[in-house]
Amino acid sequence: MFGGVHATAYRWLQQHGSPVTHCEYYPSQWYLRRGVRSHSGPVLILTSPATIHEVIAHECMRYIRHVLGESGFLPGNWISYISGQAVDCNYAGQHFVLQPDSSLLFLQHKVPWLVLDVAYSDTAVHSDRKVRPYLFGTQGLVRYGIVVNLYNHESYTRQIINPRQQTRRKLLVQDELRRLLQAPKHAATGGSTVQATTRSLQVQAAEEIRQRLRHQPDLLRCPHDPDGVALLSRRGKIVFATVSVYASRIIHSSVGQHKRLVTEVHAEPIWPVRSRSGFAIEWVQLEYLGLPRQQDHQCWVPFGPLWELIAGLDRGEAPRGEENQAGLV
Repeated sequence: MFGGVHATAYRWLQQHGSPVTHCEYYPSQWYLRRGVRSHSGPVLILTSPATIHEVIAHECMRYIRHVLGESGFLPGNWISYISGQAVDCNYAGQHFVLQPDSSLLFLQHKVPWLVLDVAYSDTAVHSDRKVRPYLFGTQGLVRYGIVVNLYNHESYTRQIINPRQQTRRKLLVQDELRRLLQAPKHAATGGSTVQATTRSLQVQAAEEIRQRLRHQPDLLRCPHDPDGVALLSRRGKIVFATVSVYASRIIHSSVGQHKRLVTEVHAEPIWPVRSRSGFAIEWVQLEYLGLPRQQDHQCWVPFGPLWELIAGLDRGEAPRGEENQAGLV
């Protein structure tokens, strides 16, 4: 069970040198004690995640660690285990102590190389702002930042549907205004006359689109947009979820080298559709740790299996076949 337990717990086991004879989970802060019940050896008691937020964070990281292990990307003696310990960051002239929802840490290091945060999308904070202090405030030790955004019915309506419909409405009004301006009877000359005509036509175009939408509300939906009505009809707490991946990379230029935040994956939907995308963990990103180079210089982590994770937790599993509907992407 080494590599899968809490980082501090693993160090405790190393220091004491005695094996754990039993492992129990409780929905409270983990702790270690001896002589529990009838067990003769040490008993390890860990937190049992009580919320979807905590479970997704832990299971996503466990999945990534599993892919790394199965691919052979990491040497056998380079143990990368799941942690959630605080990370000291010095960013933008300030000192932060940040607590990622989960992270991956090599046994011989104190700072994780990959952090993950799960966010309920009820604020306007962009995903990249959540990971910048990690990627730029740890002297390059944290190389990857992952943000999983979860949307409930309200946040999906407010942050996805409403802005999308407002943009679509503006485009419809602009198209209608362009049509009216091209009509022969409105080909006026003179600056003031043209301005007055344009203003009146803008009002006319907006009213025309308003009336049209009363009878054709589907005009606000683009063909490639997800079906908002179908998503909002779900019974589960999560109606939509995306994942974003960021990396801190060294960019070489004529003036030297500098760090830059690179968006590896931007808001890739992972629920209620099954993603066909993923991201690559590259050896060159971890070379600074002294990681020996393996035959494969990168490890591909597909997002597809995350669909089963959310489907099993949310109690609102997508209907059969819907996970493969490309029209929802």
